[in-house]
Amino acid sequence: MRIVFTTLVLITTIAAVAIAVSYGRGPVGPESILGKEVEELVAKSAARVDASVSAAMPANPNLLELPSGLEQKRRVKRMLGKIGIVYAPESAMQVTVHQLHGPQSARCLIVLRGDHVIGVAVIEDGEDGRFADRVQDAMKVEFRGYEVQRLQKATNARLQTDRASRLSPLRGG
Repeated sequence: MRIVFTTLVLITTIAAVAIAVSYGRGPVGPESILGKEVEELVAKSAARVDASVSAAMPANPNLLELPSGLEQKRRVKRMLGKIGIVYAPESAMQVTVHQLHGPQSARCLIVLRGDHVIGVAVIEDGEDGRFADRVQDAMKVEFRGYEVQRLQKATNARLQTDRASRLSPLRGG
């Protein structure tokens, strides 16, 4: 009986370590864009839509929910970080893209785990979403492999995801 119990404990321990290693390694997102490249990629996106970029500001990484599979991996990494198995702090930056020849602007939210990008979103700032549409399309070109999500400013000053298919026609593919 003791041999069976010891074997089960050993198998459980090995399985837990394997899960921790497989979920704990590497970036959460589909690509490995480093955080130091982010401002350059946002600037390239802004140039594609004839816009300028403000300086990056810190933001709350919890404002962006990742696609379901990546969100699960994110939660596992957070749990592993709390118990000390994985250490990769999550942070976010926000950059505002201003139209050069007009009043429109859109904010870009980039979430990082450690020094890797794990999520990208465009946040509408105005009533007219056409400029944000253009910024989102430009961001999709620069952040290949990422789902560039669309967020809108809620009336209570929190950001909520707009899941309408018209806002991200390439979703899921």
